[in-house]
Parts: sequence; structure tokens; C-alpha cells
Amino acid sequence: MTDDAPSTGDSGDTTADTAGGTPEQPAEQPTTADHRPDDGRDATSTDPTPTLATRPPIVNDPLPLDEGSDGPREPGRPAVAAAPAAPARSGLGAALAPLGAGLLGGAVLVSTVRARSDGELDASVFATGVIATVVLLAVAAVAAILAERRPGGRAREDAVTWPGVVGILGVVAMVGVGVDSDERWFAYLEGGLLAGLSALGYVIARRPAFVVAAIGGLALLYGLAFEDLVADSVDGASSVVVGAGAVAAFVVLVTVIGWVLPSRVVAGVAVGVAGVVAYVGILASFIVLRLLGSFFADLGPGLFSGLDVSAGGSPAIQGGGGTSRLATAEGDSPFGDFGFSSSDVWWVLAFAGGLSLLWALASWFSDASGFAVLAVVMPTVTIPLGAAALAVEHPTWWSVATGAAGGVLVLGAALLARRRAATVKAAEQQAEYDLDPAPGPGPVLP
Repeated sequence: MTDDAPSTGDSGDTTADTAGGTPEQPAEQPTTADHRPDDGRDATSTDPTPTLATRPPIVNDPLPLDEGSDGPREPGRPAVAAAPAAPARSGLGAALAPLGAGLLGGAVLVSTVRARSDGELDASVFATGVIATVVLLAVAAVAAILAERRPGGRAREDAVTWPGVVGILGVVAMVGVGVDSDERWFAYLEGGLLAGLSALGYVIARRPAFVVAAIGGLALLYGLAFEDLVADSVDGASSVVVGAGAVAAFVVLVTVIGWVLPSRVVAGVAVGVAGVVAYVGILASFIVLRLLGSFFADLGPGLFSGLDVSAGGSPAIQGGGGTSRLATAEGDSPFGDFGFSSSDVWWVLAFAGGLSLLWALASWFSDASGFAVLAVVMPTVTIPLGAAALAVEHPTWWSVATGAAGGVLVLGAALLARRRAATVKAAEQQAEYDLDPAPGPGPVLP
């Protein structure tokens, strides 16, 4: 064949063209053992040790295996779970809804206080509160019906929640002003209205504010039922202890029931705050009674010279380890039974300690800092108040006992934290080892 003859593909350049490939049809890479990188072993070796040549390659999956990612997964990177979608922001409505509800609530409160300030119903003032209440409920209803309900719909929830909660409180207030009844059944009616309407609002919007309002209604019903069914049958000497136990039972009941709701943390923390306030009030009343007893004791027996005490007993103050009350020598108080015994204080402290333990466990299971704060505040406040109510002569022993117990618990928490950190670190290292490819043996030196 001459030099100027056209190439027919049979010349010696065919091998080179085939090896190099053409732009239209790239050449395939050889898959023989000669193409493997030199690892220092013979290609025919039967050594089963995996190397870079014999290990299965990492497949570059072209599909976006990572949910929520913008592109395909990087080679060798394990698939990760999709990140939860961020809740939609409510925008300017987050400021307008609570502010407007607060202004309308102010109008309702003014009407509640002034509508019967002179004994008779002032129709104009009462109508102002009713109109404000109707506007609040109407806005909440329109937002619930017209706005689209979807996950993360914060704009709708804000427009329903704050006007709805304030409107429910306005309904209870306006009904109370309009009826103006002291009957027990009416108190039950108001508590039922508050709890029932708040439960309906929670079903519509699923916001914790309705849970707090419902707890207020349940507390009113619980207190009325306790007074009607239990208080009259309880001895006056132990009424404070029974009341403290009733408070603890209500806190536990609401916390357990609220645990099944999505807003269980808010329900438990809200009723817990009320419990702390109640126990602080009980212990503070003990201190006030002790101060009153000391005051009357300092006035001397002449204060009671005109009193007719049966059996000729003279008034005296009993204190110390017995009863801390203003009493006569026979044990009857000339001013009525308003005293307390030392065992009452210990019972209140025991109930407070039980609630602290409950909140500590709730913090453990829920990882919610609100329960942890309650577990810290309750003993911090009630222990000093209990020591003051008992008028202990050596408070140093109280400090030593509580400090030693707290030190043991804190030290145990530190040791457990260290152990858990080591366990988590070991698990992370194991996970990294499992995800990384197994390294092959290094090159065999001659």
C-alpha cells in the first residue's frame, strides 16, 4: 500500500487507535490483573489477604440516597437520616397576635372589676367586656377555620392561641360578672367552662397555652371537690397536712395525665410551679403563726386576765418539741385552733421531698430542664423555711445533713457523667472504625 493510499483500518496503527479510543467511542479500560496497582505480590498469588486490588471497590451511587440532600451522596460516605423540616415562622403575626390579645384582655379585666363596683351592674361597662370577649373568640374561630392546618403552621397557631386563651378567660369572667352568684354549683360551672373550652382550644391548635388554662380550670374543680368531700370530715389539727397532701396528689395527677400529651413538659412544669408556690405558702404560714405565738407570749399572762379559762388553767405558750401554738394550760387556744404541731412541718417537708424526686425522674426521662429547675428550687426553698418553722436550736446540723446528702448525689452525678462520656467516646470510635474501609497491608519490601 502506498503512502498516499487511504487508511482502511488494517494497518499497524489500528492497535494504537483501538487502545487510545476515539472521541465517539472511548476505549474500555482493561480489567486484567495487570491493570491492578503493584502491591508487591505476584498476580497469580493465592494469598487470601485482602489488598487494594482484591477488596471490593466503593460504589459511587449516582442516586441521591441522602434524604433531603441537594445532590448525590459522596463516594464512601454512609447514608444519613433526613433532617427534620424547620417549623415555619409566623412572621409579623407572632407580634400582632399576643399584643392585640393583651389589649383586648385589658378591656375585659376593666369590665370585670368595674362592672359591679357599686353593687349594681353597669350595663355599658359590662357590654364593653362582652364585646371584647366576642372579638377575641371570633378572631380565633376565623383563624382556625380559614387558615390552612399543616405541620409547622405557626402563623395559624399564633392567631388561634392568644386570642383563644384570653377569650376563654374572658368568657369565664363575663359569666361570673353577669350572673353574680355565690352558689357552689356556679363555681363548678365556671371551672368546667374554663377546663372544657381550654381542652377544645388545645384540640384545634395544639399549643401549650391551652394546657395551662385547662390546668387552672381543673385546679378550681379539684379544690371545690376537696372542700366538699374531704375538708369537712378532716380533724382541724391535721387539716394543713391533708391540704398539703392534696396539693401533692394534684401535682402528680396532672403530671401523669399530661405525660401522654405532646406538651407534657409544659403541663408538668406549669402544675409544678403552682405546687412550689403552694408549699412555700404553707411553710410561710407556719412561720407567721410561730411569730404570732412568740409575740403574745412576750405580752405575758396579764393579756388573758379577763378570760374565763375552764378548770382554772392559765394561758401559756407551748413550744419547742411539742406544739407551736398559742394555747392554755389545758391545750385549748383562746383564739381558736390556729396553731400547728411539729409533725405538720415534717409532713409538709416529706411531701415536698417526694415531689422533688418526681421532678428529678421526669427530668431524667424527658431531658427537659424545666423539671430539673423544679427539682432544684423545691428543696432549696422549703428546707430553710422548714427549719425556721421548727425553730431549730442548732441549724448547723440541718446544713450538715442536707449538705452531705447533696454532696453525695452531686458526686455520683459527676462519676456517672464521666462514665457515660467514656462510653459515648468508645461508641463513636467504633462507629468510625465500622464506616471506614479496612486498610490493606502495606507494600512488601524486597
